Amino acid sequence: MNAQLSVGTPEQRARELLARMTLAEKAQQVSAIMPTALVAGGGLSAKLLQEQLGEGIGHISNPPMGAGSPEQIASVINDIQHFLVEKTRLGIPAMAHAEALNGLMGPGYTSFPTAIGLAATWDPDGVQEMATTIRKQMRTTGLHQALSPVFDIARDARWGRVHETYGEDVYLASAMGVAFVKGLQGDDLREGVIATGKHFLGHGVTEAGQNMAVTHFGPRELYDVHATPFEAAIRVAGMRSVMNSYSEVDGVPVAANHALLTDLLRGRMGFEGTVVSDYSSVEWLHTRQRIGESIADAGVRALCAGLDVELPSISGYGHNLVQAVQEGRLDEEVLDRAVLRVLTDKFAVGLFENPYPERDSAVINSVAGEGNELSRRLAQESITLLKNDSTLPLRPGIRVAVVGPNAEVAIVNFAAYTQPAQVDMMKGMATGPVAHGRAQLDDGQRLRAHGGDGRPDRQAREPRQRGDRPDRVRGDKPGRRHRRVRGRDRGDRSGHPSR
Repeated sequence: MNAQLSVGTPEQRARELLARMTLAEKAQQVSAIMPTALVAGGGLSAKLLQEQLGEGIGHISNPPMGAGSPEQIASVINDIQHFLVEKTRLGIPAMAHAEALNGLMGPGYTSFPTAIGLAATWDPDGVQEMATTIRKQMRTTGLHQALSPVFDIARDARWGRVHETYGEDVYLASAMGVAFVKGLQGDDLREGVIATGKHFLGHGVTEAGQNMAVTHFGPRELYDVHATPFEAAIRVAGMRSVMNSYSEVDGVPVAANHALLTDLLRGRMGFEGTVVSDYSSVEWLHTRQRIGESIADAGVRALCAGLDVELPSISGYGHNLVQAVQEGRLDEEVLDRAVLRVLTDKFAVGLFENPYPERDSAVINSVAGEGNELSRRLAQESITLLKNDSTLPLRPGIRVAVVGPNAEVAIVNFAAYTQPAQVDMMKGMATGPVAHGRAQLDDGQRLRAHGGDGRPDRQAREPRQRGDRPDRVRGDKPGRRHRRVRGRDRGDRSGHPSR
């Protein structure tokens, strides 16, 4: 691994390595792959590894998804890293990322309260302690970037992802976010995990509360309200990564919006890190938002706007960028700029010195279980009493009836960014919502939740295993997940899929 021999700052080492890279190797560094694409016959395939990773890769997307245990996650990452280090020309390891909003989202890891609950604690020190625990768990498993925290300001209760946020108050969201980033990245990034603030920008205030819909606000509110938590994390905590929003601002999709991703984020807010795409953003620029003549063209537009890395897999980047440079549709200097940021991150977290996870399963499992007492304490702190009609405190010996559709359903206690909820979601994807008991369609193809109000009048499609997280629409049966819906054309009220 020749890159190990270089000296200097992470950026200096990255520049030296960049100068030795071919065009194809550069394009792969701004691209990603999911481990499932490398599996055949029950394990990683040497043939697929060579075909897919022969020129290297920038990111390994969400290795915990589908894994059965912490040591299995570590094993998959270990095998992929060994291939990249030992079997590719330059030996550049990949950045493995995962979700970690309220705990590393994988089997066997401690779950903490969701973000809106953490906000209710008013305890930034507790959030920083939580993120410090997550950092240790991720590093042990071989994960070096978290797609967290969420900085969206939530002021519309119709939006189904309010629980992912720190609420409606800009100062509180900023304080909690700064604490999270400090805990996750640590004092020395060589022992830390890169934090990714999302979703930039205005993701939580879309039209009519629809997930991924258009965002309407003026430049003052855009900056003073919605950009402030991001800027606080950048300037106070040194946040190293940002993820785009799926929405449009002033008619321009954020994933291809130079004014937001470059002029505002880097120019005004001082961001110097790497912008990664929310899952499938580049593909959806063309297929959902009708940007560019093709997905490949949308990829060029996204890269030029300031979107450095396409996640979770190649749609518009990769070989498409190679072709774009060769045909004169993309200046190679634009690609170089993004590659430099990716390589700088890898040097900064010490990947070239130690790309491999812990191999002792006892250590991995022990670290994975840390934080239980902290989780309990934060959950207790988050409980908020809105009104007491003299019922509390309960008399000694009194019996309490727990009633309702979810009185015996444990899954409702786990937020979307937890392993139990992920497994529940994947079961629904595999069996279909009807078989999974979540929703049903009548002859008129109207979506009707069991016990719900019969809305909305929309076409329904089977959910896809894509994206940052699917939206949860909660009616009078909390925790019941509805099918994802998509409007017939982009101009109607339901013109954006709910995720």
